[in-house]
Amino acid sequence: MTTKGKSVHGIPVLSVDPGRIAKSLARLGNSAEGIAESLTSRRIHGTRSGGSCPVARYLRREFEDASISVRADRIVTPTDVIPLSRGMQTFIARFDAKMYPDILELEPWEVIDGKSRREKRDEKRKKRLAREMRKTAEDSEPEDDE
Repeated sequence: MTTKGKSVHGIPVLSVDPGRIAKSLARLGNSAEGIAESLTSRRIHGTRSGGSCPVARYLRREFEDASISVRADRIVTPTDVIPLSRGMQTFIARFDAKMYPDILELEPWEVIDGKSRREKRDEKRKKRLAREMRKTAEDSEPEDDE
């Protein structure tokens, strides 16, 4: 639940009790591996950018209207800064190092194995088209009547 809380620069903001954010993060687990498994089981994926990382997406599910930003060592809201546990910090560092491919969404320009996601997609599309063309050619070949 979010509540209208303090104002920042005279603008009222929706705030979330920092204790509720900490409890929500604790439900993901204590270790980096546990957090990764928990996010995977919840089908939460993300990119390596702070606003779209899996932890930010998880928190947005929990606190829909709140403004929450995830940093490497803390959560920042308009009214509070919440330090992250060592396990969560380790998870974020490993996620940023692409160590959890099951929950990593690559941006089109990111490179894995020397090729961008777009290049890999185009390569797969060309191979599929080549297979389809070969199959069409084989299907249209006249049969020998001997």
